[in-house]
Amino acid sequence: MLTIALQTLRTRFTLFIGTFIALSLGVALIAGTGQVLDATRKQDGPAAAGRYDAADAVVRAPQSYSVTFGSGDGAYEETRTGTRTHRLDDAGEVAGKVAAVDGVARVVVDRSVPAQLLDGADATAVTTARAWTAAALAPTC
Repeated sequence: MLTIALQTLRTRFTLFIGTFIALSLGVALIAGTGQVLDATRKQDGPAAAGRYDAADAVVRAPQSYSVTFGSGDGAYEETRTGTRTHRLDDAGEVAGKVAAVDGVARVVVDRSVPAQLLDGADATAVTTARAWTAAALAPTC
């Protein structure tokens, strides 16, 4: 049995080397990926304060909607789900419902829009602009 294996190794030596190189590269790829994941997981200091750390509770308006298409008799019905991009009306409605709950002292709606500086060195940087009322949600330094 061992002689057959050695004879096969002699006749197909290049295939053996190719397989060995492929396995070595695969192990190197997995090891490199593990090192990158480990490096991104570790932090050198305390975690930065989150946007909503000063809030006691955070409630979010619905993000998606469903629409059913069809003839109405059950044949050829299809339901599609999409994501809402503008939820300002829903945010006001949800804020009203939360404010009606007993024990709620204050409700703050955090409306945000993408903002970009057009004059300056880094004109491609996009940040998020928020209303001053949403400053109550962020922790004080």
